[in-house]
Amino acid sequence: MKKGPEKLMVKESLEGRLLFAVPKKGRLNAAALNLLEGADVQFRRENRLDIALVKNLPIALIFLPAADIPTFVGEGQCDLGITGWDQVREHDANVRSYNRSRRASIGAGDNAEDPLKTAGCDLVMELGFGACKLQVQVPEKGGYATTEDLIGKTIGTSFSGLAADHFARLELGLEGQPNGEDFATPKKMRTKIIELSGSVEAACALGVADGIVDLVGEADEDVAKVAREGRLEGEAPPCEGVVVGHVHVEAAGEEARSVAGEDADGRR
Repeated sequence: MKKGPEKLMVKESLEGRLLFAVPKKGRLNAAALNLLEGADVQFRRENRLDIALVKNLPIALIFLPAADIPTFVGEGQCDLGITGWDQVREHDANVRSYNRSRRASIGAGDNAEDPLKTAGCDLVMELGFGACKLQVQVPEKGGYATTEDLIGKTIGTSFSGLAADHFARLELGLEGQPNGEDFATPKKMRTKIIELSGSVEAACALGVADGIVDLVGEADEDVAKVAREGRLEGEAPPCEGVVVGHVHVEAAGEEARSVAGEDADGRR
């Protein structure tokens, strides 16, 4: 028996609902779903559909790749989202990179019709799960003692924005400057950043890269046995799951804390 075409969610069904982005898979998905279940957020996600309407609250859950959630929230397509702090920082780094390029092109005589971007994402609350850290890693016998030794080399990563930011700062001698601050990038970086979407750890073994920038979970004790590690951002805090809200959503914090089950004093 042939099935009819699958019905897509119509825009009208989302009206009046707070749009809450949730990781559709990966390390944060199970933790996010457990959080929603613990907060009695009742929904049924139909097979292969990425939108689910909550039955007992005026909320629609939007299932997205964790890396896309800061963009959807930042541009206002979603009101709130659960993602990793690493993804938020990567989004912010890409926004800074775009704005630096725009300023440079405007200075070179290009028209300024395209406005500068704003990150648009505010940190609403930390969730205390999905802890990891972003690190520069090199082969154990690669002959590199510090991250500065990788200047001018090839770096493979899924976090091309943060990696480019980090190595640009090293090349300019700005490694002590906070990463949220803007700076003028070198006209031509000596370090080559190649973007990889998966199997980043294989890049060195296959000769694709001299070093990598990748996430390391708190439980990954074996990493030290195969790579010497340097923190990507020095004293920056480890990454974890967070709720982010669009800057213009006034009730975002209250809604998020309600879903996360916090009391008035901020305790879960």
